[in-house]
Amino acid sequence: MKNNEINGKTMNQMLEEGLNNAFSTEYYRRFLAFVAGNPNYSYRNVILILQQCRHAEKTKGIRTWNKEGRMVKAGERGLRINACFDRDREQDKEEPPLPPSEKKHRQSDSRFRRVSVYDISQTRAMDGEDAQEPQKVVPAGNVLELAPPQRDVPDYDELLRDLRDASPLPIVFSDSIEENGCAMLFDIVIKKGMSQLNTIRAVIFHIASLLLQEKCPDQNLIQIAARSVTFIVSRHLELDVSGFGFYEVTQHSADCQQDVLEEYLDVIQKTALYFIDTVDGIREARALGYSTEEYFLFTNKKTAMRMFRQGHYVYLVYPGEGELLAMNKKALEKYGGPFAVPREGWFGENASSLAA
Repeated sequence: MKNNEINGKTMNQMLEEGLNNAFSTEYYRRFLAFVAGNPNYSYRNVILILQQCRHAEKTKGIRTWNKEGRMVKAGERGLRINACFDRDREQDKEEPPLPPSEKKHRQSDSRFRRVSVYDISQTRAMDGEDAQEPQKVVPAGNVLELAPPQRDVPDYDELLRDLRDASPLPIVFSDSIEENGCAMLFDIVIKKGMSQLNTIRAVIFHIASLLLQEKCPDQNLIQIAARSVTFIVSRHLELDVSGFGFYEVTQHSADCQQDVLEEYLDVIQKTALYFIDTVDGIREARALGYSTEEYFLFTNKKTAMRMFRQGHYVYLVYPGEGELLAMNKKALEKYGGPFAVPREGWFGENASSLAA
């Protein structure tokens, strides 16, 4: 048997074992914490990474680490994942026709390749500094009773403004509701008088709930899914994530088919990525003094590639010089961004295709 076939079977076994454990409370929190720091990885690759390195915090390829001034320590073994690559159409034309028996296998190999990535704990700074210790996941707590009321959030007003801009509905505050907030027909109502941290978490939670309404495969899981996205986004924004509990995950998952659970993990990852890209794009536009009245800005090249493959017009943005239409994939790969898409494409079709 070929080595790559053996490797493939091993990875499939790791994926299956990871999926079997994915909804235990400890594993699930590690899954969410990793997604927060690495939102572009598919849920399958997240599981593969955690099966090989349970304490993984942030992983990248050797070249990317080198560009950031870090190098992989001697003797470290790479974490194997499946990476998606686009084939060049010109390259396809040059290749001779394949017999039917090989065509399906070759097409699969042309899209996905097994590559190695390394966690930050497997690297060291090129100037001799030791690698940072992985950030520990805080112990599980209760749901959205969240944190002590005295907790303040750095740059609270700016963050709340960013979330308002990212929200599909206007956000208003009221002291006439009993819970932390609720999503109404025309706006999101947040309870007045909560701590800054609890207010931000409630805003993120209700935005996530709206994004998940038509995406979550099991409506019984939607509250847990919204809390999961809130955990990921909050951690990505470097907010305190103590107080989040996911004890219900095990109970609900026991009654679900595996394909439903896989779709659930997929939707959580994609919703969190969309949310993070939206907030980061709003911040980028504000920093550049760029008006988002017609176009939405973002800096994630992988998101740009995904939007391009979905048929959206993607622009390369040069501050002060307008936008340059990215006519092909090579243009997107050559430049580092920021990128822009028409607002209706980002907040409309892109949001509606999270689970695609």
